Amino acid sequence: MLHTKICSECERLLYNAVVAMREHEKDFKSAVDFNVSGGMTEEDRQSLGPRLADSFTTAQAWWDAYREHLIGHGLLTPASKVIRMASTE
Repeated sequence: MLHTKICSECERLLYNAVVAMREHEKDFKSAVDFNVSGGMTEEDRQSLGPRLADSFTTAQAWWDAYREHLIGHGLLTPASKVIRMASTE
């Protein structure tokens, strides 16, 4: 049996990261659907932008906290903080 250091805090942090990502997904999808429907005004766009940024920032913060916690357990290395996305070209 693999003895991996995990704790209830691991579960709590992951849960909060997932919930925050789902909230951001919901906000993003609503904004996209609203835009596609053609009913979005510039005023709507200006009010949605900060909400999307806030939900993204919240999700990012929970994910960062989860990653830092796993680094503390030795399950990830600090180098795992930097991910290079593959080129889409």
